[in-house]
Amino acid sequence: MSTTRNQQSSGTDPIASAWITWERQTRNRSMANILGVPLYELLSDKKRVFRYIELIRETFRIIRREKIQVLFVQNPSIVLALSTVLGKKWFNYTLVVDAHNAGVYPLEGKSRILNAITSYIIRAANLTIVTNTTLANIVEQRGGRAFVMPDPIPDLTPKDIIPATTESHESRYVLFISTWAEDEPYMEVIEAARQLDTPITVCITGNYRKKLSEHDIHALPDNVKLLGFLDEADYVQWLAGSALTIDLTTRDNCLVCGAYESISLGVPAILSDFPINREIFNTGVVYSANTASEIKKSIQNGMQMLPTLRKDVQSLKSSMIQEEKLRAEALRNKLGIS
Repeated sequence: MSTTRNQQSSGTDPIASAWITWERQTRNRSMANILGVPLYELLSDKKRVFRYIELIRETFRIIRREKIQVLFVQNPSIVLALSTVLGKKWFNYTLVVDAHNAGVYPLEGKSRILNAITSYIIRAANLTIVTNTTLANIVEQRGGRAFVMPDPIPDLTPKDIIPATTESHESRYVLFISTWAEDEPYMEVIEAARQLDTPITVCITGNYRKKLSEHDIHALPDNVKLLGFLDEADYVQWLAGSALTIDLTTRDNCLVCGAYESISLGVPAILSDFPINREIFNTGVVYSANTASEIKKSIQNGMQMLPTLRKDVQSLKSSMIQEEKLRAEALRNKLGIS
């Protein structure tokens, strides 16, 4: 069992609060940081049900020991969210669930049981945080109380970076931020790389072996580089050194973490052409359909517009930081933790 506690309190908060998560994830850290709430990252190397037993026990040990009055948890994990919903009547805390898309539509909405559990969590939580107004409307329709807060811009600090430039072919690479998940059009990105007629390398993060066979790997175009799973420091290095990032999804109401990470480092991103992306990321990015031909065009257009995009993404970063401070203050006031 591994417990990491990052103290984020300003020292003036009279309400005992905590943000508990069962994984290491950028949004948890940036949200806890901007709210001034201590973050507990609980990790277990046990398997299946034994992992959940250990994590649930540690979660309630922290709640009891710290006398938590306002508790923030992430969904997913649906087990974490459900267990803290059930624990409310014993520990009498205000429960705030930070619901990602999968925390509103688990398994893309295909499981009736998980959908029912998720709806119960939404109704039972005192507040559900979501990233956009579309998800907020769904939460309200299910009898919940919603608060909209997109991801805060994370604080990423790369070291010894030589930024990619359009003048150096050695550094002309774009980074496809991928976990090889079902909602990511990774084969379309690979095909787009194959179609490129300019010397640009497409580097891809994530554990590709769960999706690609040895035959697939050998058949990749020469300008595709598989990076595999990267630790946090290496990931930030690769991201900061890229000319552009690519972070695509087939989920039309999903705000991808890679977009915020790119903005943090001043790197323009190629994002799926959905209304939510055009609303939140309104400058400094290139929008693309999730097809190989359109991704290819977006890469080429992005490289041609790179100086302008880099200026625009800095402007976007400044405006988003100002907006997130206002939203965080409103949320603290709502929960009485200001």
